[in-house]
Amino acid sequence: MRFYSVLKSAAIVSSLLFASQASAWEWTMDFDRYYDTNGVEQSIQMGDILSTQYQSGYVYDEVSGSVVDTGVGATIFADNYSSSADPDFAVALNTDVKKGVEVNGRRHYDADLQAPFTQAGGTEEYSPGNIVILQEDKSQSYWIDGQKQTINPEHTCFENNDTSQSVKGHCTIVDDEGRKAKPSDVIFADDPNDEFDVVQYNEKKSGHILIELTEDVTLKSINFFDIANHEDSYVITSDADGNHIETVQVPGMGARSASDRKWATVNFSEIETVRRIFISLGGSGGFSDIKLAKVAQEVSEPGMLAVFMLAIAGLAVRNRKSKLAA
Repeated sequence: MRFYSVLKSAAIVSSLLFASQASAWEWTMDFDRYYDTNGVEQSIQMGDILSTQYQSGYVYDEVSGSVVDTGVGATIFADNYSSSADPDFAVALNTDVKKGVEVNGRRHYDADLQAPFTQAGGTEEYSPGNIVILQEDKSQSYWIDGQKQTINPEHTCFENNDTSQSVKGHCTIVDDEGRKAKPSDVIFADDPNDEFDVVQYNEKKSGHILIELTEDVTLKSINFFDIANHEDSYVITSDADGNHIETVQVPGMGARSASDRKWATVNFSEIETVRRIFISLGGSGGFSDIKLAKVAQEVSEPGMLAVFMLAIAGLAVRNRKSKLAA
């Protein structure tokens, strides 16, 4: 009976070990917060330029309910095709703030990007907090402190030249790009020497936002907000060698208006080798809640066998001691 007890205990140990082999981290880039190089949570404010905040690799793991170091850093790049000047900016817009209301010296002027949003094709309402937009690059009129002023929102952005800081800078007027550039071939990378292939779109686009990762991940889903029917937007993923994985179109969500604020979740094939997420924006709108996953630990089969044999040996020794004591 003791022999069978040992076998049963070994089977339990083995199942636990193999279960740990298959464990994974899952986390969400919600653009409300990030974790610094010490794993300490930091807030993202409306108007913050998004670039290097997610480079530390620390995330809140939704599986274990704790902050972990995944080793997966992320860097965000932006390219506004309507802009003749560089750099261009991906910026956080707080959808909980009403149009024109100043918060910490920053404000936005997008009534169509005010929460709550209603699910496209459904009734569920959602307030995402911060979303990511491509910063506007044309002069517009805004009512500021009771006066109508003509301002180019991109000229309200101030970069931080201190490379030791996670926040690259901020914009005092936050506004999403709505104008489409003239039809042209789109190279989906800021650097022409990048490993991305050239995609022939020959369509009018506002621009793109590119997220580059330092390790392979699984892309599960992204939430999009206020993408109008006539605005062709895509998400294109590729691996570490620049090989195309998949292209998924973002669904149109109706007419873009302050009274028709919609959101939708775009799901992906959950390929485990995603290194680049290229988000092509056909017009205005934004996104948030990028859900990612990565295998938390991998133990080789020989290593697993060695651990299993040690477990068997330990149980056998304990069984022998029990016999001698009897």
